[in-house]
Amino acid sequence: MSKIQIPQNMVSIVKNHVQQVKHFSDYHFKITNEDKNTVDVMNVFELIKSLANEYGIHIQIQHSNENEILFIVRDWQMVKQLQLILENSSTSFSWIFYNEESNTYLELKDYEVTEESRWFIEDAGFVLLADSVTGSAKDYMKLFVPTAKPAKFETTPVSLKEAQLFVEAYHRHHKKPQGHRVSIGVALNGHLIGVIIGGRPVSRHMDDRKTFEITRCCVKEGFKNAVSYLYGEICRAAKSLGYKRAITYTLISESGTSMRAVGFKNDFVSPGGSWKSKNRERTDKHPTIPKYRWVRSLQ
Repeated sequence: MSKIQIPQNMVSIVKNHVQQVKHFSDYHFKITNEDKNTVDVMNVFELIKSLANEYGIHIQIQHSNENEILFIVRDWQMVKQLQLILENSSTSFSWIFYNEESNTYLELKDYEVTEESRWFIEDAGFVLLADSVTGSAKDYMKLFVPTAKPAKFETTPVSLKEAQLFVEAYHRHHKKPQGHRVSIGVALNGHLIGVIIGGRPVSRHMDDRKTFEITRCCVKEGFKNAVSYLYGEICRAAKSLGYKRAITYTLISESGTSMRAVGFKNDFVSPGGSWKSKNRERTDKHPTIPKYRWVRSLQ
């Protein structure tokens, strides 16, 4: 991850206060006044706004009072950029979660920790070991639990029904798909944390019997890199079935980082829209905004 040069006149102020900015859901950030005697949340917001403007990132207040400000970044790629700026502008804290039974640990950056992600991580058998580590997690664990290893994902079989139920419970914006050729799960210490589903392309124009479409990928919040892990696993499965290429779609508001990490390339922007027509009324249960199409060769 490359460093971003922060204007010198902002550095000391940002380092003191930027850790109070929490990225807690898709496009939303919150500034909280944890020390009411020394911090003015509006001043911190103006600072972050000035910092964002340096990089062409538009942010706006959705809600504010003397103790907190909720602000929004409308472009998902700009959300990721703002995360990067905040991380490199502040003393970067890490949270370390430890599972005694497996003697493994997880590391999350301060801005990655939300109430939901923490709940999912603890539900998978991890407990919070430290929440203000400024060095590397590896060095910290060498001091306090020298035998511990980073937690590793495990591929686990799931039925279509199990995958559908998982998507219904945890996917942010899509319902379950109706069918599949392949469904794969990812587990951590025996706990299912994500699923991926794929099969024949939804569009008949793409169904050439050589193309495999990944129709859903769903991972519980807090388990970074699990999405790219699942994409890699299902591509290997599709290749073993004889498919020559894999495709998938993401909302135009999503960055596509996980797809790029496993070799997908963005080759088309779908205009989106509804499936309904004059001859067939339908209720849309999915986002109708434009989408990126991603392609990866399996040959």
